[in-house]
Amino acid sequence: MTAETLVAALEQEGVRLRVEGEKLKLEAPANKIPAQETIAGLRENKAAILEYLRARVPTPESQFVSLSDPMACKTDKLEHWPSESLDIERRFGQPHAKLFPFIGHKVRTPRGHGTPLQVFAERATVLLDSERDGSCTRFLPTEISPVAAEEAYA
Repeated sequence: MTAETLVAALEQEGVRLRVEGEKLKLEAPANKIPAQETIAGLRENKAAILEYLRARVPTPESQFVSLSDPMACKTDKLEHWPSESLDIERRFGQPHAKLFPFIGHKVRTPRGHGTPLQVFAERATVLLDSERDGSCTRFLPTEISPVAAEEAYA
């Protein structure tokens, strides 16, 4: 399996790979942890995968936001981003870019569901469903996540 094929297969499953110096790091939802054979494939092809990821993303450090709570990666509460959002995030090289496809569509915020109207690197403006007067609320882009289709209009 080529580096590109292996990376694509993992990303399709919601696993994110990143480069830290000479280390290959992966982030996966608790229910999507790769099998031991896949981990072995990563180890065998590490050099090729590092080379592929470095060539694909101009500044990998700017693509990921550090989590204040590393254990958050291990919960079942991790959202599942559509591949379109992850592609846009990679293309722009900025984590907030994955919200672009959600402008005008339902998302989850710390204060409930709403519809993003603007997305910038440092803030996103959201019209909350609970705000009857039409006022908007600002959030950090990292506080916003997708909602499941059945949850969006409940």
